[in-house]
Amino acid sequence: MKNEQQKKKQKTLYLRQDTIEKITLLVEEENFNSDGEVIDFLVESYFESRFGGKPLLAEIEGLLQQRLLETVIDDLKHLRATVNTIDCNTKMMMEFWNHYFLMSGANTLDSTEKIVSTPFEEAKQLVRERNAHNRQKKLEKEMEGTPYQ
Repeated sequence: MKNEQQKKKQKTLYLRQDTIEKITLLVEEENFNSDGEVIDFLVESYFESRFGGKPLLAEIEGLLQQRLLETVIDDLKHLRATVNTIDCNTKMMMEFWNHYFLMSGANTLDSTEKIVSTPFEEAKQLVRERNAHNRQKKLEKEMEGTPYQ
């Protein structure tokens, strides 16, 4: 008998006037039969959004994926243009060297595996030093951006 009394027990709530107006507006918009139905609807909606599907997180995730995809596509376009430029320059160099060898009557190629000239060694060392310097600058720049040093 106490369970039946507890089920039938009704709560009295004190609400602000603007909250009452919002509930009344929601009753009219959604065609609820009573204020009790709208309160049930609001409580269910609250717990559904709190524990359920989390539609806001899904929407944010979708936006982040879209922005990431746009960024990747832009980077790929830039990379594709760069690769095309490098490929074009490489083909031009091959044509130049082919013409040079034909016109100079070269029958053999003395590669760096056979003979290494002093200027070539100097150039190789210079490139190594520049690459090492650039790597160090990049590492220092990355370290500046990290919060823990």
